[in-house]
Amino acid sequence: MKGWIAIHRRITENWIWDDAVYLKRWLDLLFQAAYEPTTWRLGSLKVKLERGQLVTSGRKLIKRWGAGGRFINEFMSILEEEKMITREKFQKLTIITIVNYDKYQYVIIPPSEDVQNSAILDLGMQSSSRLGQHKEQNNNENNINNKPSLLHAQEDIFLKELKNSKSFFEQASMSLHCDNAQMIALLDDFFNEVLATRDEPHKNTSDFKKHFFYWAKIQIQNKQENEKRKSKNRNSESEDKFNARRGTDVGDKKESDYYSSF
Repeated sequence: MKGWIAIHRRITENWIWDDAVYLKRWLDLLFQAAYEPTTWRLGSLKVKLERGQLVTSGRKLIKRWGAGGRFINEFMSILEEEKMITREKFQKLTIITIVNYDKYQYVIIPPSEDVQNSAILDLGMQSSSRLGQHKEQNNNENNINNKPSLLHAQEDIFLKELKNSKSFFEQASMSLHCDNAQMIALLDDFFNEVLATRDEPHKNTSDFKKHFFYWAKIQIQNKQENEKRKSKNRNSESEDKFNARRGTDVGDKKESDYYSSF
């Protein structure tokens, strides 16, 4: 695979930045997306792709990422909920569209030694055609930033209502096998992430609650997986040290090893 993509610094403010596995998969989707309109072919099958689109399937991602199908489906659902992608079924395949692909890719200025003059001209035309729109967007964002945040106000209402729901925390803690204190801490983290990544508030408290529960489930699963990996690494290191003490001539881990002659 040739070429490169632009990564905006705002990605560090997105929830996906905090998870190395999710971040790697997200970047891989960006790498696979078409930079310009093209036709994807597989045998006699042809699919026309626009900028920011790619064709894939669950089986392909399982093989490419080395992950389970259920985990991949959950990851794709999160990306859809966060309005980072859209999915469209096409026979047994899926067409994925990267939302806001143009917003972060058209401003690239490549090194002159790596591109042809025609590519630079094309990039300049794309940039100039969107320049007025980009300036207007920046002005609108500045105006919004100077006003009280409607998003913060509405999400804060949902946060307070959910914090007052003792039954929710009891049921959620039992379901996710954690305690109330951990759930409350996750709720505060979730609230901050929502403010940093969403453009629109949730529809209502129920919508906020469902999103948080699903998000918390992913965080707890990731923590458990990390702890398992650390424990596995510790056990592996202990086993290596044990084998080193035994010597390289003894390969089998059985009692008879210790009774053989030297």
